[in-house]
Amino acid sequence: MAGFLALVAPVHAQNTKAQINTQITTNFPDNTVGQITPQGLRAVTSNIVNSIMPTAPVTSGNLPCFSGTTGLLQDCGFKPAQPLACSSSNWFRTLSTDGTLGCSQPAFSDLSGNISVSQMNGGTNASPSTFWRGDGTWAAPSPAFSDLSGNISVSQMNGGTNASPSTFWRGDGTWAAPSGGSGGLLNLLPNTQWQIIDAMPVITKMNLQGTGTQAGVSVTSYSAAGVYNTLGTANTQQMQNGDLVTVTANADPVLTRAPMHVTNLVANTSFGLLSPFQGAVGATSTATVTPISRGDITGSTTVGPLGWTKSSSMILWRDSFAANAKAGSQYTLGMRKGSSSTESLTYTAPAGDFSQFKGRNIVCGGWVLSKLNVGNGQWKFAIRDGTQTVFSSTNSGAYTWAEVTATISASATTFAFDLQEIGSSGDGYYLSQPICAYGTSLGTGNYIQNPGEHVNFKNHPGLIALVPLTQTFPSSTFAVGALTSTLYGWEVNIEAVTQGAIVGTVKNVNMQVEFVSPTAGKQAFTTPCIGIGGLLTFGSELNTPAANITVASNSLLALDDGSCYDVTTAIGGTPEPGYFAIWTAASGMTYTNLTYDFYGATLR
Repeated sequence: MAGFLALVAPVHAQNTKAQINTQITTNFPDNTVGQITPQGLRAVTSNIVNSIMPTAPVTSGNLPCFSGTTGLLQDCGFKPAQPLACSSSNWFRTLSTDGTLGCSQPAFSDLSGNISVSQMNGGTNASPSTFWRGDGTWAAPSPAFSDLSGNISVSQMNGGTNASPSTFWRGDGTWAAPSGGSGGLLNLLPNTQWQIIDAMPVITKMNLQGTGTQAGVSVTSYSAAGVYNTLGTANTQQMQNGDLVTVTANADPVLTRAPMHVTNLVANTSFGLLSPFQGAVGATSTATVTPISRGDITGSTTVGPLGWTKSSSMILWRDSFAANAKAGSQYTLGMRKGSSSTESLTYTAPAGDFSQFKGRNIVCGGWVLSKLNVGNGQWKFAIRDGTQTVFSSTNSGAYTWAEVTATISASATTFAFDLQEIGSSGDGYYLSQPICAYGTSLGTGNYIQNPGEHVNFKNHPGLIALVPLTQTFPSSTFAVGALTSTLYGWEVNIEAVTQGAIVGTVKNVNMQVEFVSPTAGKQAFTTPCIGIGGLLTFGSELNTPAANITVASNSLLALDDGSCYDVTTAIGGTPEPGYFAIWTAASGMTYTNLTYDFYGATLR
């Protein structure tokens, strides 16, 4: 039994190379040192065998491999790879521990670099004007709404600028609040087309650049055709058709009586003037014709257009040059800074209107152009209520729309809207279409002048130098011949008779007419214009029960909107709005006093 057991190889651990070499030296000594025995030989041989074979237990079928630490063989933990075929659209991606290779379809995230055009249908028909279509071809685009799915996002419509629950997409490609109608905007500001400047003085009209007043036009020749006068000149300066002008220096007295409108202007050649009250001009020599307007060109008052005030040092005027205008404007308001400090144009709500602002959201906006004559031309809007001041963004340069929104405090003591001019002294500004409304957003350019807006004047602008005035009505019927032979009179332009205080685009005016005749039983009356077919709509009517007493009549008189047959039509000019007519039924009737007094207007 002992002999049998001696034949069974004992279990040995794997030995390293150094360990085996030590055993060889020990078990196989030189003959002079020890004996070489079969047992020693078996021990070394067994260690060699055990050290080159993996240590049990091992998995059947796994590959052996050398340990990187001991250098001995060990179980690698996986079997040899088995042959595997992937489909043409897949690639080998994984190797499992059992030797199985995994296949999968590649994803774009597995790729680097850019696909080349030649890899897409071979690049056939690929060009800068073609695109890769869903059917795998290069083709020119021809999209239709039927090619699209889903909904367009708000941000894809003008970038979503001003888009909100209170705005809508307009045909001009902008988001804006609806205007007009019972659900539209109500402009809380007055006189925003600058049609009424009743309390500011008559000035020489400012030039196009806004740097100073216009030069007068020197007249070198004159000819008359009834009540129409053609004046020749070698330099019309910056005068325009429609300008209100005065005539001075050696002119016929009829031409110096009142301002007139320029018509039929031919640059640096000639222009026409309609005599005031269609008076006949005998002759005239050289004269100077000067465009006029209303405003403050000395920077000496806080008075502004009707409903507005300004910094006293600010220069201000009504501007009619197209180059300074914003589309949608009847007029723009020109301003130039008179000091280096911030200057303001301000609307302050009257005491009687103030309570409607308390506790409400108010948004104000408008267009402003700044001309950088001197400094940076910066400006901003502001809302003030006595407890807070809220500003818009600061802007400069070309016409820019800006808005400012504030919640007016319930304890507010005022409501004011400012255009604050921040630039240097001499910087020029033009304001167009300002608006304040209830709410939090207006939308770019969403301006409205309230239809039928009526204003009452602070001053009563009327014709100057007519009291006392003795004049005789025409002895022939009205010059244009649209009526029967029973009426005699002339047309009067509202802007001329008020020296620019009221422009011709107003709808109607509150007017009082005073009249004195040296003869009892005479009549005079006013009408808007000569109506179609010679029909008349009457305004004020005056009757003289006795000689040399003043009679007066008040009326709300509609003005010609430019569609009536007026004197400018008869002389070949463009029909102008803003005329009314005064008549009598007595040929050649003389009066000694005729006064117009205007105290209110409905704006158009």
